[in-house]
Amino acid sequence: MSNILLLKTFTLKSVKGEGIPLGLLYISTELKKNGHKVSLIDFALRGKNDYQYLDQIINEFKPEIVGITCNTHERFSVMEVANYIKSRYPKLVVVAGGPHITLLGEEMMASCSAIDVAIIEDGERVMSEIANNIGGIGKIKEIPGIYYRDNNTIIKNSIIEVNSDLDSYGHPDFDIIDMNNYSLTLQVDNGIKAISICTSRG
Repeated sequence: MSNILLLKTFTLKSVKGEGIPLGLLYISTELKKNGHKVSLIDFALRGKNDYQYLDQIINEFKPEIVGITCNTHERFSVMEVANYIKSRYPKLVVVAGGPHITLLGEEMMASCSAIDVAIIEDGERVMSEIANNIGGIGKIKEIPGIYYRDNNTIIKNSIIEVNSDLDSYGHPDFDIIDMNNYSLTLQVDNGIKAISICTSRG
């Protein structure tokens, strides 16, 4: 069993308010199903990349892995946070995933040496495999659906087939967040509070 810290970095604030980090909630569900402990930090709610708070959580929760989600507009913020984590906690395994990593994972790892592993496509199964095998980096290198480093070389493993049965992942882990902290609204009728859902992938 491992302790996994999931992290969403701060980036430009939307006029529609802050939405839930849906992808991380799905990953949290899968990790918990595999017996791991999960904590989540959403810096969007703090209005900045709050490193003092990050240090506090890392020192209290003591994760073995930090998983950071990355959309394209967040890439510089992700690199900044990953570099901070690696400089302060070099033994932590830093894993990046999300749409930008799926498209440009090798380039992202080349630009940010702090990222140890990059996940391609669906993160649920791959993140669980990484957590299950965190004791041996040799086993992590055998996991499909990732980029990893071998000395100074970035290696791309085989791609796993996208899971068409999204129900197998279960519901997003809403228990790990406080829904009252999120402010996403629809721009109709003076702003109706809303959350995002996932109905397909690909």
